[in-house]
Amino acid sequence: MSGGVLVLGGYGAFGTRLSTLLARSPDLPVFIAGRRLQAAESLAKKLRPAAVQAVALDRDAPDTIAAFLREQRPRVVIDAVGPFQGRDYRLPELAAMHGAHSLDLADDRNYVAGITSLNARAQARDVLIVSGASTVPALTGAVVDRLLEQLDSLESIDIGLSPGNKSPRGLSTVRSVMSYCGKAIPAVARAHLATRRGWGGLVLHRYPAPVGRRWLSNVDLPESALLRERYPGIESIETRAGLELSVLHLGLSFLSVLVARGLIKSLVPWSRTLKFAAGTLGGLGSDAGAMHVVVEGTRAGVKFRRHWAIVAEQDHGPYIPVTAASVLAKRLCRVAGYAPLNARGAQPCVGLVGLDDFMRELDGFAIRTVMHDERIAD
Repeated sequence: MSGGVLVLGGYGAFGTRLSTLLARSPDLPVFIAGRRLQAAESLAKKLRPAAVQAVALDRDAPDTIAAFLREQRPRVVIDAVGPFQGRDYRLPELAAMHGAHSLDLADDRNYVAGITSLNARAQARDVLIVSGASTVPALTGAVVDRLLEQLDSLESIDIGLSPGNKSPRGLSTVRSVMSYCGKAIPAVARAHLATRRGWGGLVLHRYPAPVGRRWLSNVDLPESALLRERYPGIESIETRAGLELSVLHLGLSFLSVLVARGLIKSLVPWSRTLKFAAGTLGGLGSDAGAMHVVVEGTRAGVKFRRHWAIVAEQDHGPYIPVTAASVLAKRLCRVAGYAPLNARGAQPCVGLVGLDDFMRELDGFAIRTVMHDERIAD
């Protein structure tokens, strides 16, 4: 089996969902890779054994990855192994050297925004390197673009995410949040750049049923940099996330205060402990999660607030963060039914996947969207 897609971390919390989406295309070869061959083989057997192959590869062992790339020549390499904080770009550079496109699921602001440093190299190798092919910034950017279609101007963007408590949490995801919890994170405030406290700014947001009201707090996402650049003149960008169980969300909010006051240096060393503590409450809560994007702007001189939300049930929410990578990989591999993607260079995943592409890829899952407009009184 040659060509196709190599998924590093292909049996992890999100890698499993990504491998599953890719395997829905019967003619697309998929390599599920990771350190534990037995785990990769177990997932491969559940999918399509004829077109899915398990491979033992360590993302941090470039020599073995290079050997695999030379021998199998996959068309696309996807990095589903986090966290991305403080990471370098050796993997996409290695993929480009061997003529393979590369995608990742990164949500780290610096990593995603910095991918453009590889642009000249990617163009010289005639490949596409995309960072942030996930919920943020791929889906959020697609939603903002859709909401803007009926606005003449854009003033603010409010983004929030809240997964169900029964949804899987990888250790890398926990470490990512702990890295900035209680620390100052960049924000776009009225007419200037500002900072906010990570996991501060506590608000209560009401989502469509069955999700209902959820606590949300400030998180550090690529949108604070990318959407400000994409929409010049925007006055405010809010990015928040939340945990379904109030005891977990408010407990982490309290810890963020201790970090902010210098009583705790960082929560990163506590990541494994906090993940375990949350796991003990895994039987509580639900498998329903939601995300919202709200924009404010003007239409014909009248101010409007446009609301969009996506609701996932039956533990199907974790498929949303991997949808953009699935769509892009299939387009790059010229899978039937997907428009070929001829873009080359290195860029964050903004403007590459449309909202219709997302929903088409998620067809058949217990996932729906809701949208409505609200006129803002003068």
